[in-house]
Order: sequence, then C-alpha cells, then structure tokens
Amino acid sequence: MSQLMYTKEFFNVPEAAQYLDLSEDAVYRLIQGQKLKHSRPNGKRIYIERAHCDAYMRLNTVRTIDEIQQEAVLRTQKKGGKKW
Repeated sequence: MSQLMYTKEFFNVPEAAQYLDLSEDAVYRLIQGQKLKHSRPNGKRIYIERAHCDAYMRLNTVRTIDEIQQEAVLRTQKKGGKKW
C-alpha cells in the first residue's frame, strides 16, 4: 500500500477495497447494505472517508480476558459488591 493511502481523507471504491483488504465487490455490498458510510456528491461516484473505513474495521472487536474481568469487577462494585 502506498504512503499516499495513509494521507488521503477520502477513498474511491478501489482504494477503499485496498485499504480494507477486501474485494471491490465486497465494498459495494457493504455500501448497498448500508454497513459502510459513504457519499455521492454528484450522484454517481462513491467516496468513502478513511475514518469510516477505520470505524468499520473496529466493528465486533474482541475484548481480552483482562478487559472482561475488569468489566466484571466494575459491575459487581456497582451492585453493592455482591459476588456473582
């Protein structure tokens, strides 16, 4: 991937596909399914903000065991310290 890819704010579909490591067809399916935010300023060309690509990649992030345990501790403290 070129250095230019990391400085661009908006991608077209082929660039977004390369950035996301997906096929262009997969990007079009994400757009059609309204799972990837995009814009069409003139009604034809599709532009995707790099930030939206980053947000898509962060979907369904798997938490570590430590994060889950910390959340469990916080939840038990909120409930008055009762054990599960």
